[in-house]
Amino acid sequence: MSGLPPSPLFFSEVFVLLGGFLSGHAAVAAVAAALLSLGFLGLVHALIESMLGEPRDARVPERRSSRLAARLTLVVGAALLALSVTAIALPDSAPVEALVRWAG
Repeated sequence: MSGLPPSPLFFSEVFVLLGGFLSGHAAVAAVAAALLSLGFLGLVHALIESMLGEPRDARVPERRSSRLAARLTLVVGAALLALSVTAIALPDSAPVEALVRWAG
């Protein structure tokens, strides 16, 4: 189902990203991880909205600032999730060490 966890397609995408980090292409792999995270968030948002949301006609329009805050929160959460998966999968790798030096 669209590469969402726990499908094998999801794990193959994670392994491709890890291979990019291990081969020394950290910048490209990071951009790919960010784009994949945004894609997954879009799918999850659409699934949740279709299951729990009201029909579009019945909804009261949200203010633009609240929608922007919600999207920003999702992007930051996706980035933190991607960094956490990388840190767990590759605890002593060069990308993790670089992130630790950058953050500390």
